[in-house]
Amino acid sequence: GMHLSMDNPLLRRLGPAASMGDKDGVRAIIEELKSSVGSLADAPYPTIAAIEGACVGGGLEIALACDLRVGSASSFFGMPETRVGLAPDVGGIVRLSHLVGRSRATDLILTGRRLDAKSARGWGLTNRRTVTGEAFATAQHMAAEISRGGPKTSLAVLRALRAVEGATLADGLELETRAGIETVLVGEWKEGAAAFMQKREPQWA
Repeated sequence: GMHLSMDNPLLRRLGPAASMGDKDGVRAIIEELKSSVGSLADAPYPTIAAIEGACVGGGLEIALACDLRVGSASSFFGMPETRVGLAPDVGGIVRLSHLVGRSRATDLILTGRRLDAKSARGWGLTNRRTVTGEAFATAQHMAAEISRGGPKTSLAVLRALRAVEGATLADGLELETRAGIETVLVGEWKEGAAAFMQKREPQWA
């Protein structure tokens, strides 16, 4: 999470802007942070957060920007911003609500409480739970699993998965169709089918 000491350069910028009631100045700082986290969310490849220990505030917002999350038994999660008079305004409100539902997001954000690794997995906040010290290795294993798919196909599907979030059913089905067309035209399915029939791993270009 964010370092709350006033030697944090971000807080040194935020303080004067807040004191002067400078909405544009405050907005610029928030948008700068959103841009940084957003670059992770918009990365043109799958992203996986490997989480050991505390994942709170800004740390959780970064994890939420990833496509997948692995939490070890030592991990815990929280959005304690309201307890220090701030909002989780770097994607925390929106992404957490989309991931776990508005009711659970409201619970976690407004109470500021901690969620342990088991509960986080039950809520769908993490995709996998592992023993302490193994989150990164598990994330690497997931990456290896992902890499077994056709690379162009996987990226087309990932773009569709990201785009359907919040879309209507009709719009989502159209996005899915476009992804299907793109993957067929890319042609990786030919190698995939041949590899399946020959009982071997595909050799992607």
